[in-house]
Amino acid sequence: MKYLLSKKTACTHQQTEGHMNRMIYGLVALLLILGCRASEDKEQSIIDRVRVYEPEPITLERGKEGEGFILLDIKKGYHVQANPAPLPYLIPTQFEVDDLAGAFQAGYFEYPEGIPYALEGSSDTLLVYEGDVSIRYSLIANSTVQTGEYEVTGTLTYQTCDHRMCFPPVKERVTVKIEVRPSI
Repeated sequence: MKYLLSKKTACTHQQTEGHMNRMIYGLVALLLILGCRASEDKEQSIIDRVRVYEPEPITLERGKEGEGFILLDIKKGYHVQANPAPLPYLIPTQFEVDDLAGAFQAGYFEYPEGIPYALEGSSDTLLVYEGDVSIRYSLIANSTVQTGEYEVTGTLTYQTCDHRMCFPPVKERVTVKIEVRPSI
């Protein structure tokens, strides 16, 4: 059976089907390539919105408390939810320390006061962080911990938003270097 495509061109059903299959495979390949590229762009844009700096090392005496800071730089035009978040469905910025294996104890976590922010199209006023943000925390060295250098890891969770929408929450690993000295 022949199909007439124009007055000058005729092809069989089998040729048309083969051509269509090649077009479909080509489109699928193109979509996969574009999807991978979009994923790379998404990862890059997350990095561009918020930068979390490596914390300065903390020096502790055995049995004593010392404090440190987690510093964030939020790009202009974006904000992250404050802690505490004013609405239950919002994800607050929060730093949680992993299991300290008995060598250290988490002390306090002090979050800055949020800035009021009116979301476009909503009557709700949010509390957010913008620009440079500093989260203060403390760690306590157990009195029996050996002197030396340690690393404590934790997770910083935050949700970045712009004036129109919020992006998926981010969980970023943070490592704090600690030097333990003998008590004086």
